[in-house]
Amino acid sequence: HVDQDEMIIVKAGQVTQYIDGEASILNPGDSVYLDRDVVHGSFNDGTETALLQVVLAPAMGDGGYELVDVSGDAPWSGLRG
Repeated sequence: HVDQDEMIIVKAGQVTQYIDGEASILNPGDSVYLDRDVVHGSFNDGTETALLQVVLAPAMGDGGYELVDVSGDAPWSGLRG
């Protein structure tokens, strides 16, 4: 979603949030705002299911968002051992 701003709110579980290559741990109640041009990735590295509330703007396409899957590309493919 390269043309959308994003807000991620952790509702349950724990998420490792990478922003421009730096990792932070987000727990329930934590949130992060990402401008549309910020490279990021969210991973559930915890022991329980993570529940996220994600808001993207502006709405795009039939589902309201655009997705670019880069999980197999560097640096994302090498972030988790």
